[in-house]
Amino acid sequence: MNRFCSLGAALVVLLALNAYATDLEKWDEGWLKSSDEKYGFNQWPGKAASLKKGLLFSADVYPSLTKVNITSDDVSVQTNTRGTRGVLRRLRIKVGEKQHELSIRIGVAISGEKAHEMIVFDGLCAASGGYSRRDDKALPIGDVRLVYESKDGRILSILFARNNLFISISTNDSIDVQTLAKEFDEKIKNMPDLPQAEFDATRPKFEAFEPAVKKVKPRETVEMKVIATDPTGTGISFPNMGKVKDDKINFFAPEKPGPHTFAAYAVNGFLQFTRAEATIEVTKE
Repeated sequence: MNRFCSLGAALVVLLALNAYATDLEKWDEGWLKSSDEKYGFNQWPGKAASLKKGLLFSADVYPSLTKVNITSDDVSVQTNTRGTRGVLRRLRIKVGEKQHELSIRIGVAISGEKAHEMIVFDGLCAASGGYSRRDDKALPIGDVRLVYESKDGRILSILFARNNLFISISTNDSIDVQTLAKEFDEKIKNMPDLPQAEFDATRPKFEAFEPAVKKVKPRETVEMKVIATDPTGTGISFPNMGKVKDDKINFFAPEKPGPHTFAAYAVNGFLQFTRAEATIEVTKE
């Protein structure tokens, strides 16, 4: 079932209804219901928290991260039947003299509520269970936090949300996950709160997302023009979309005749995103 966690994360996705839509909706709602029963999801504080711009990851600003070697780094837009919740960056790194392994996930959601959904869909559903919720007095990290402990009581993983940001830190080695989580949390708390208009003003902007021709045959190659700009100057990426070359990308048209709408996402270094749509019509052969 965990394979469904990544459904909808692709950057060019067909927006047509499919045979799995009803089952996926039930699955998504089931996860939220289960999370409410086990962890009190509906009562988590911070759902209406103010927005933060996002998080540029740089290892040198976190004292706990020394001699860092990034072994993998992936960015994707997280979407399910409840809509797009935000952008997730997955990092696997080795740290310290002994190069202990560490997994960090940084999510920038469109709201505090969606950051909570990231805890569920991008944290809990990607894990094998065993998490427990800690209250603010016991572990003052984030608006809400869940932890996974070893048999000897050592915290091996923390999932938390602060405002519209989601952080997951996990390890199987002797790394102080709690201290690192506090460093991330302090970084987020020190960011200015942004009104919606100011947050939106720093998001990427699509200048073009349009097909070279709007009528194509089934399985015919479609050339799409893709241009986006970034007000923050941190760079633009189009995750899971294939290679954009010379402001163009190619993909195959669906087999089914009729209109088909596709979506693309542009993401900046702060993990803010903007969505664009384009429609093509597939003709009968």
